[in-house]
Amino acid sequence: MIFADSSFWVAMKNEGDPDHKSAVGVMEKVRAKRYGRLCTSDYVLDEVATFISQRLKRHEIAVETLTSILASKEMDLLKVDFAAIQVAVDVFKKHNFLSFTDATTCVLLDVHKISTIATFDEDFAKLGFSVVRE
Repeated sequence: MIFADSSFWVAMKNEGDPDHKSAVGVMEKVRAKRYGRLCTSDYVLDEVATFISQRLKRHEIAVETLTSILASKEMDLLKVDFAAIQVAVDVFKKHNFLSFTDATTCVLLDVHKISTIATFDEDFAKLGFSVVRE
């Protein structure tokens, strides 16, 4: 299984992103089942939609992105529950370079025994996760 982080989704949907071609290449490998099933989290979706809508000023692309991700039969959506939030607070306290969403991702990766993450965020490599960029 491979977890898709927000930087991956943003690069996939933004042709002007410097990591766009790499993200497309990763997605091709995901579709070829090279990494197993794709997953992401509800918190990551929130971060993606907010970034695309507010930072890139592309609300219609944010809506399309959410709609296509949620409709995908090739992907699982992991949910951040109260127990995960409680653990994520501790992760967030310990690693001041992480966003809180990234802390919840670390918890979900641990709980679901996922070691591979599609991301362009260097912070996950610092924590020992296998980062896929190409």
